[in-house]
Amino acid sequence: MELVINGYGACVRKKGNRFVIECDGDKKEISSEDVDQIIICDSAMLSTSALACASEKGIDVVVMTNYGKPRCRVIPTDFGKVSEVRRCQLIASQSEEGFEICRSIISAKITNISNLVFALSKTRENENLSYYSGIIKEYSREAEELSYKDGYEKLRGVEGAASSHYFSVLGNILPKNYYQGRRSQHPAADIFNSYLNYCYGILYNEVERACIYAGLDPWNGFMHADRAGRKSFVYDCIEQFRQPVIDRLVITMAVRGRFSPDDTDKSFLLTNSGRRKAAGETIARLDEDKLISGEKTTFRKEIQKNIRSLARSLTENREYNPLIYDWK
Repeated sequence: MELVINGYGACVRKKGNRFVIECDGDKKEISSEDVDQIIICDSAMLSTSALACASEKGIDVVVMTNYGKPRCRVIPTDFGKVSEVRRCQLIASQSEEGFEICRSIISAKITNISNLVFALSKTRENENLSYYSGIIKEYSREAEELSYKDGYEKLRGVEGAASSHYFSVLGNILPKNYYQGRRSQHPAADIFNSYLNYCYGILYNEVERACIYAGLDPWNGFMHADRAGRKSFVYDCIEQFRQPVIDRLVITMAVRGRFSPDDTDKSFLLTNSGRRKAAGETIARLDEDKLISGEKTTFRKEIQKNIRSLARSLTENREYNPLIYDWK
């Protein structure tokens, strides 16, 4: 399970083989054997014995920002063949191999966008949605035709055009009081983007964690430019997971009226209750049983499997297949 600490002033300490969480006079004990990750969303205190226990058990400890992204993390120090994986990653970042990986991820992302819009068209009396799905699909084909000589700038351009079209199309689906018809990040311009930003942050955390445990360097990106403090490779990898994991979830929350005015402040930053709702919904989505490529699994397991496969493709010259999700 993910142990989410979302109460200001909470305290986490170790007692035997258990974590003891105290907040607002309440106390709860959870076996360390049942915890995969500790996510801290507010100011909290962790004892050194609790941190040591987490390290020994391979439990990832993450402190999140108000936007849902990791601020810092405490992880075990032994990951096996890190040097070999990262050496191959560095070589790929400066060669055609890295471009082909990113091209396949972007093509998969755009296909996922097209598939999602088509799936949404089936439940709505809006013939234009199916038409838009076809238009977006063309961007995927355009991405597939790009070569290393075309460069990352053209690949980013195709991805940007497809995303812009997609977020415009969502204006035909989402309630007007939730969504202004465009993508907005920091700050968000509406509650839909507030949830999207925060839930993307939780997804980002999951992908970053998978990269670290696979021995990959989160900072050494291929397509996304290297920038101080920015884990560019995580941004490269996350693109294929956005629509299947997060977009469908937040769209469903919006159309079913599961947003509340109390979920955000006046700046459309999620409040404590909004963050709690976003975290709970996203974690449930990550752990929900799904049929992916004919196999019963979860998105969390699929992300870990996918990133390990990417690492092996770099070190063992294996074929890498990004996630293409088809809603049935």
